[in-house]
Amino acid sequence: MEKLSVQVLPGAQLALAPLIDPVYIVDTQFNLLWVNGAFRQAFGYRPRHRLPCHTVTKMGICGAESCLLRAACSQGTQTKFVETDVGGALESDASCSAIGLPIYDNDGQNVIAAIGVLRDMSVEVRLHKKYAVMLEAERNRKELLEKMVAERTADLVATNDRLALTNRDLDRSRKEVADILANIRQAIFTIDDKQRIGREYSAFAEELFGQSALAGRDFVEFIAAQPERERDRKELAEWLKLVFHSPTLDWNAAKGMVQSEYQYLRTDGERRELLADFEAIREEDNRVKRVMVIISDLTEKRNLERHLSKKQQEIDENIEHLSELAKLDPEMYELFFEEAFEIIEGATKALAEIKSQTDPGQSINKMFRDMHTLKGNAMSYGLVRVAAKAHWVEDAFSDLRESVSELSEATIRDTTEKVDELRDLFVRIQSMASRVLSGKKPPDTGAVRSADRPLKHEIEQERLSELIEWIDRAHQTVGAEKMLDELRLRVRGLVLVPMSRLYRRFPKMVNDLAEQLGKNVNPVELEGADLALTGKVFNELAGAAVHLLRNCIDHGIETPDRRLAANKASHGTVRVLSAFDAESFRIVISDDGAGIDPQVLVRKAKEKGILPADAAPSREEALKILFESGFSTAEQVTDVSGRGVGMDAVRDTVESLGGSVSIETELGQGTRFVMTVPRAVALGE
Repeated sequence: MEKLSVQVLPGAQLALAPLIDPVYIVDTQFNLLWVNGAFRQAFGYRPRHRLPCHTVTKMGICGAESCLLRAACSQGTQTKFVETDVGGALESDASCSAIGLPIYDNDGQNVIAAIGVLRDMSVEVRLHKKYAVMLEAERNRKELLEKMVAERTADLVATNDRLALTNRDLDRSRKEVADILANIRQAIFTIDDKQRIGREYSAFAEELFGQSALAGRDFVEFIAAQPERERDRKELAEWLKLVFHSPTLDWNAAKGMVQSEYQYLRTDGERRELLADFEAIREEDNRVKRVMVIISDLTEKRNLERHLSKKQQEIDENIEHLSELAKLDPEMYELFFEEAFEIIEGATKALAEIKSQTDPGQSINKMFRDMHTLKGNAMSYGLVRVAAKAHWVEDAFSDLRESVSELSEATIRDTTEKVDELRDLFVRIQSMASRVLSGKKPPDTGAVRSADRPLKHEIEQERLSELIEWIDRAHQTVGAEKMLDELRLRVRGLVLVPMSRLYRRFPKMVNDLAEQLGKNVNPVELEGADLALTGKVFNELAGAAVHLLRNCIDHGIETPDRRLAANKASHGTVRVLSAFDAESFRIVISDDGAGIDPQVLVRKAKEKGILPADAAPSREEALKILFESGFSTAEQVTDVSGRGVGMDAVRDTVESLGGSVSIETELGQGTRFVMTVPRAVALGE
């Protein structure tokens, strides 16, 4: 910048005079050389005045300005004075800025004076102070914010650490829960108020139900899907509605209102037995938010319980069987088992071939009659439990007979399984019998006995010895031909079965059956116990005789009150007579009961469709109706009668031996059944 010389002062004064800011010119001794009007107005000083020390100080000339002036004088540069407070002549403290310009001599070497300009900076100073305050406040606020941020950051770090720890705990907990859900042997899940299964459930649930993707399924429709379970579905849905909308409901009481055990049928056809437990998951207001369902598979447990129960039942039955067997004569039980296994094996064979038979109805009727005979024989021996099992199989044959027109594999299989179960029972009883009854070995049941095979029984050692002695004597005294004839007769006597073996069964059978039916019967009267028949004939007629004797007790003998009302003794009488004549052998079974009304037989036969409605049979023809298959006068089916089987079996048995059966009856007096077979057949001649 060009230096100012003294020559410019006059022009400068003219130029600076109008300025509103105070302007002054001083020499190097701070003597005022010139001031403008604004300076005089502000400070009251005129030229040729030396500024007092206090004024110079307040104006800042004595301090900053003088230093700068001296610097300017020595350096010859323009100087800007610092801001300073101005007081003294001013009414109040003010702030101003001073600018000094050095004035040089004509040579431009030495500073001889200076021009100073004071500018009022009050507003700027106030703004500056305000700004400074604001800046300080901002700085304080910033520091506070930084402190708060630091503290908050520290809190966040601590919180993040805690969250990280919590997340690790949650992850660990989730894994533990996931491990539990993956390995627990229960189906665990939750359901909402719309009965839907939640997203999370145990892995076993899919295994148990045999289905995947259970989430979102309707629990009620799922657990009781079978059409016949409509009532279960309705009750469960009503219960869920109740628990979800009743915040005051006592949960323990509510749990007692819902079904806990369910039969679940899987899609693969496997049936499961389930136990369901329900627990409430509540909101803060105590309303049920979700219901947790815990389902246990009881299938194996129930199967085990049933198995144990069956075993216990078998033990109980064995005890009963032992009690019954202990009362039997060894010869009697041997005969019974021989007949029973023949019937069972025959039924098994017939069932295996029934689908290929042209007339399965005939085969089914025979099985039905044979099983009825087996049941009657068991009852005659006092084997009540065996009779009950035979009655159960008889029911199966009855169902088979009703569906003969459309036999299914399932029905045949079910019936065969029941026959097999009956066989297993006999095998078990047979094993016990071999130990109970004098250690005797039971009859061989490995194959079906042929129809003409003689009944196995023990030949008494004494009688065999007598026969040997007779042969020795006869060989010395008689001719060979006559000896052989006599030997044939004696040997035949050894293989014949005495009627006493059958008769021994009757007293207990009659007494037990009468007691079961609430009737009083005198001890059965028996004649002809010493007579004997071939094993085959004996077996056949023994079953028929049992049928007839049971029929006399069931249908013939009246109850005590009816007998007394008819002027009879309260105890009825039954008789069994066996006898030979020149041409035949007969068994007569009679009672002194109510007799048979032929008109009742005709009416019943018409009701059952056995006779046409306009039929008018004779008395003899009417009595023959008793031998029709399916005919019975009993009002209801029991384990004794009512099936319409028995009399036709008797007829068929006797006729198969070449004989006949007849009925003699008188109302109010009683009935006689007469079975007659040729003598030669009875003796095997």
